[in-house]
Amino acid sequence: MKNMNGWHVIYVRSKQECKVYKLLIEKELDAFLPMTTVIRKWSDRSKKLRVPLFTSYVFININSKMDFYKASSIDGVCTFIKFGKEYARITQSEIDKISLLLNTEGVKDLKTDCCIPNLGKLMEISNGPLQGLKCRVERVDENFKIQVSIDSLRHSVYATVPLSFLNPLVSV
Repeated sequence: MKNMNGWHVIYVRSKQECKVYKLLIEKELDAFLPMTTVIRKWSDRSKKLRVPLFTSYVFININSKMDFYKASSIDGVCTFIKFGKEYARITQSEIDKISLLLNTEGVKDLKTDCCIPNLGKLMEISNGPLQGLKCRVERVDENFKIQVSIDSLRHSVYATVPLSFLNPLVSV
């Protein structure tokens, strides 16, 4: 574990973001949980709720190995996010920009999503029963479900898969 100093991302159990954030603060750790207000509608009513901007993520500023171990031991923490062998880092300026965005009057209806592939883009399915098949993005719906076409045996098979199941096709 090399220099861990700086902001990192913790992946937490579903619906545990606020609980983990409070426990991090109780352990005197520098944490950040961006929250936004959404309106949820049920058949009989609507209600404003405060929800995390990034579901299942809490940001923490690590200053020592001890901070890392304290955070890892908190109930509800699953893991620190990694890209390959490196822990994901967030710069102070990115934290400041998110905070500024949340505190700016007039900004509403904040939503997050990951990179959505362009229509026609060649992708590879990385999970599920279609794992390893190459496909072309045909449609993206409002819930980020991707309709893809899979050309095999001179027939197109259309399947709707979650965005998380797709990886860009790596050309060799």
